Amino acid sequence: MSPKWKTAARILFFLYLAVLFQITVFRIGFWRHGLFSGSFLLEPMGIVGELLRTGDWLRFVYLFFGNIVFFLPLGAALAARRVPFWKGVLAGFGVSFLIESLQFFFGSGVSDVDDLILNTAGCAAGYPAYFLWQRFFSRKHKRADKEEGGPMKLDGFGIMVKDMAAMVAFYRDVLGFEIEWDGKDPSVYLKKDGTVFLFYGRGDMEKLVRRPLRYAEEGVCGHFETALSVENFAAVDEAYAKAAASGGTPILPPETESWGQRTSYIADPEGNLVEIGSFNP
Repeated sequence: MSPKWKTAARILFFLYLAVLFQITVFRIGFWRHGLFSGSFLLEPMGIVGELLRTGDWLRFVYLFFGNIVFFLPLGAALAARRVPFWKGVLAGFGVSFLIESLQFFFGSGVSDVDDLILNTAGCAAGYPAYFLWQRFFSRKHKRADKEEGGPMKLDGFGIMVKDMAAMVAFYRDVLGFEIEWDGKDPSVYLKKDGTVFLFYGRGDMEKLVRRPLRYAEEGVCGHFETALSVENFAAVDEAYAKAAASGGTPILPPETESWGQRTSYIADPEGNLVEIGSFNP
């Protein structure tokens, strides 16, 4: 996602939070009730059960499904940021608990245990909702491409290497790429989060194209970089230190840039740039 779309997504997320808290806590005139004037309802499914018994279906739909739907965007946003599911569920519970506490503090609502349960369930449901949405649009784009005759598709990226064993060890053991290699094949496939890379021996590539090729034999190759992202700023520092201590050449120590990313650069054993960064503090 480009920085422009990331900024738009952040704005939409904060607007969502503002609307969520306005609906649940900071309603019009919420300050008139007095502090600590709220009430607790600790019986699970107390109000919901009563609405079912009395046949008040409109309020039942609003309270039951509304509490779930209100928290779907939170779960979807956490899923989009690749936050682990269990951490996302805890975050949903925490936000709901904060809302219930503020309702009691300002007297702007009933602090109901049902809200905690349903809000947390809604946040959890946001994860599969996000992945289903992502899958739907992915299929839609694929159908559109097929109808248009099909564009040229990217299969992967290739790096011509001099020492296959050293490069395989670095990318597999240090950077965490998925690699299967028998030690003899002239080409090696690497996988990382759905992206395919290819290592090819320099001599074998020259035989394939039937001509000599030129390489950057000294220093750091500035023609391209491999960009890797990690969970947060602390993980950037940790991954950089590990790579630098395990065969990588330090290029740029971790630093936080003006656009909000903490980034760092190392070079692999043959001088190719590898970026390790994160936008998550």
